[in-house]
Amino acid sequence: MVVNKMTKFLSSKWKNYRFRFVPWVAINLHHKMKDNARIVPSAAADPLISASKVLSQLSNVIPFLVRPKKPEDSSETYSEKSRKIMFLKLGFSIERGPSPIPGGGTGVFVNRGKVRKGQVVALYPGTIYRSFEPILLASINNPFIFRCLDGTHIDGKDWGLSRLVFKSCAGRDRMGPREVADISWLTKNPINPLNVGQYVNNHTKVVSRN
Repeated sequence: MVVNKMTKFLSSKWKNYRFRFVPWVAINLHHKMKDNARIVPSAAADPLISASKVLSQLSNVIPFLVRPKKPEDSSETYSEKSRKIMFLKLGFSIERGPSPIPGGGTGVFVNRGKVRKGQVVALYPGTIYRSFEPILLASINNPFIFRCLDGTHIDGKDWGLSRLVFKSCAGRDRMGPREVADISWLTKNPINPLNVGQYVNNHTKVVSRN
């Protein structure tokens, strides 16, 4: 009985996780998943919001998030001030928190204001792997692997091996005192409140090809 329960548990986990396991996706994308995956004729036809609109919206808020941190500001206080800036510039703010749905895990919620149609709500931070770069180890037990239309993968997991890889890349590319990447998204209090897109709940058994 114990063996049967364990088998059913592992089978259930695998059925949901396999769509994030890169080798399985590569083998099955054009076969088993062909009828279910969203088909996009070209990269140009894929965006729901034009690149110019995205850039305009981000340019309206991100420059104001890059500001000196006062000695008396804790990481939590600094992050809360960032959310206030987001609200003033975009008309809404979001935060990451536990889902009210039983077993829903962590999600992203609008905690203030209202999101208008066509607005950028969140960004998907993480380590970028081009289509020819190995991602097998990073994809193991990782539900945060995001596959793009061109085969690029974004690893938005903020703990374990994924966390170490991102911090290592950020440290490697650092130019003197100037940081080339925001690593605060790896913490509970991101400087940029938009950097929580990897926690937007998308309970689906079909791999995303956005």
